[in-house]
Amino acid sequence: MENMVVAWFEGEPVGMNHLSYELYAQNGKEIALAVRQYAVKKVILRMAEKAGIAADMAQVDRRMEELETSPGFCEALEAAGMDIESLRSEIKIEQTVEAWLEHVSTVSCGQAEETYDANPTLWTTREKARFRHILITINEAFPENRREEAGRRIGALKNSSDDFAALAMRHSECPSALNGGEIGPITRDQIHPALADAVFAMEPMGAPVIVETEAGFHLAQLLEVRPGEAVEREKGVASTKRALSGAKRRRALANALKQAMRGIIMAEPEDVIA
Repeated sequence: MENMVVAWFEGEPVGMNHLSYELYAQNGKEIALAVRQYAVKKVILRMAEKAGIAADMAQVDRRMEELETSPGFCEALEAAGMDIESLRSEIKIEQTVEAWLEHVSTVSCGQAEETYDANPTLWTTREKARFRHILITINEAFPENRREEAGRRIGALKNSSDDFAALAMRHSECPSALNGGEIGPITRDQIHPALADAVFAMEPMGAPVIVETEAGFHLAQLLEVRPGEAVEREKGVASTKRALSGAKRRRALANALKQAMRGIIMAEPEDVIA
């Protein structure tokens, strides 16, 4: 079983013994995924060698220590058919891959500053609102929530002189009732568009407004709006650098996977070689 060929990569057979670490890392659930991971690592290792990039052995030692002190380590290692040395070899490969990814995703401070300065609106916090509401749902299965009755109930609440928070706690069918109907601060895209349009157009502490959405009837009152603000340049540049680096890393992995997939042929059941 351990030498059974399950695929070919670039013409070379890939046996279960080649996939021990991949299956160990994912609890042995998916052979096809393990083959893809194996192939991607082979592709990246070639590129790392060409670029003169190697694993940081201090990182390898730390990772080994983490694994060796984790619960069920020995049992999992034995189930995967591995020993300490073969695991250490795989960790070294893993760290080489990580070193290559860090290398190709490097972004200079100058690049980050240039991108930040060219896209100032990307680094402005979004406008947020804090509001409270009472929700009466529409559900024809219940007499008190049929459309006509739900509309009557929300209208009566709008005309009530009682404290809004107290009304929300007694009548609202939204979980926010426990907090007096209060929601936020939230951005426009965090609530239903119709409710967002109404809430962000209100005057703070103005008269409550009835809004209908797919959830039902809302009686909403704006408490405050917090305008968007420009992020401090230092923080914006740092965020830009992380975003650019992440994008480069994802592209590098996508390209490696594309190369790997061209070289993979999964074995059909009748082709499996034990």
